[in-house]
Amino acid sequence: DSANKQDVEYVTGYEDYMDAVGNYPLYYAIRESFCTGTRQGSMNTLNSFIQNMQKKFKKPEYMGIWLGNHDKERFLYQCSLGYRSKGLRNLVVFTFFFKGIPIFYYGDEQYLDSGGNYDKRRQPLFGNYDEESDLYQLIKTVNQVRKDYNIFELDVTTKYVDADFYVYMRGKDIMIAVGKGLTRTIEIEDHGLNDDDKFCNKLKAGDCISVKDDILTIRMDGEPKIYLRKSVGKMIYVSSYLFLFLILLALF
Repeated sequence: DSANKQDVEYVTGYEDYMDAVGNYPLYYAIRESFCTGTRQGSMNTLNSFIQNMQKKFKKPEYMGIWLGNHDKERFLYQCSLGYRSKGLRNLVVFTFFFKGIPIFYYGDEQYLDSGGNYDKRRQPLFGNYDEESDLYQLIKTVNQVRKDYNIFELDVTTKYVDADFYVYMRGKDIMIAVGKGLTRTIEIEDHGLNDDDKFCNKLKAGDCISVKDDILTIRMDGEPKIYLRKSVGKMIYVSSYLFLFLILLALF
């Protein structure tokens, strides 16, 4: 039942019998966190859940991660208020780039918002399929980046979280910034980057960011951002010989 599927301890028990299972606990957590409607959750709560979950799963990178399936109402049906379409686009980017194996349910890329009985949830798309949909095109771009960067091998590092936004990196060259569809400028201090490190948004030409005065500033415009590294900033490099010289100078 749904109560068991939301329980991390219950789901991890299946890892004793198989390499991976669907990450149902994360499914429930992300559904509420990316909605700005009546069931609004917090990205802080989502992050706390993820930190706890990652410690308990043996191989979280093998877990199936998704935003919907044939047994559940679609996200746009559940999230009936607020910035629902933007929230869905942000949620798609989050699930495709977070640790795990993304599983995508057909129809979400067409903004289907069906719910209630099973026939409505599983509404067929024959004769009504739009390959020019912005969400369809977004998924094409996401898949290409995943292939180009061999994303399965890259670690996940959280860089910033507040109630409405979540920023994390895959490896050293991909930075994902997502939220609930809201607009705000966020400043990240504990980013672990170098001054002048530069990243540009794959989804929007001209949207580039870099570290200035130890601050990484991201202007969130409601849309998800896939920042790819363009250059490495300034680093202070001290050779081993110079380092030894400085030590001797300090001693004598």
